[in-house]
Amino acid sequence: DSRHKRLPIELLLRCGVPYESCFVLERSHESVHRSDKISMPDTVRIAAIGDLHIRTTIPSDYVRQLIGIEERADVLIVPGDITNGGRIQEVELAAELFRRIDIPIVGVMGNHDRRTMRRRYFLKFLEQAGVRMLDGETWEYMGIGVAGVSGSGGGFWPEEAADPVSNRAWQALSVRARREAARLDDALD
Repeated sequence: DSRHKRLPIELLLRCGVPYESCFVLERSHESVHRSDKISMPDTVRIAAIGDLHIRTTIPSDYVRQLIGIEERADVLIVPGDITNGGRIQEVELAAELFRRIDIPIVGVMGNHDRRTMRRRYFLKFLEQAGVRMLDGETWEYMGIGVAGVSGSGGGFWPEEAADPVSNRAWQALSVRARREAARLDDALD
């Protein structure tokens, strides 16, 4: 719908791309409606962390970096590979970590997360922990629009380096990547 076209910044979440830093986005009030100017901040701080690959324990580095992030960021983006194998035990640990974070969290499933045999339960567990999981949808926070899809194993083709996989497997991967890229494009419209 047209409300996404007026957003000043759109972030595209792509799995397979390491997002392990915090950054700040400046936003111009030029594209914000006059009635919104009073309550909207000049800066939205976005923290992003990806490729967590949580297994049977949560590494203490993650806990130290994420607990208290509310003081340094307004929103957290998690672009996939939250778990190492998509197992329920792994997502339960991840959800416990995310429950302790008191800012909005938005994410997508990565190729490792998609290994789950119980996708609905996997997503439900994260959403109950306060993580808004995107899969061809958009989400808006403080005038910033986020669109997300899960990508395809290893990222979005053809931008990645060639792998020594069979031609048939590569073709299947490229078909999936094109489908996911089209879903992302649809979400941005």
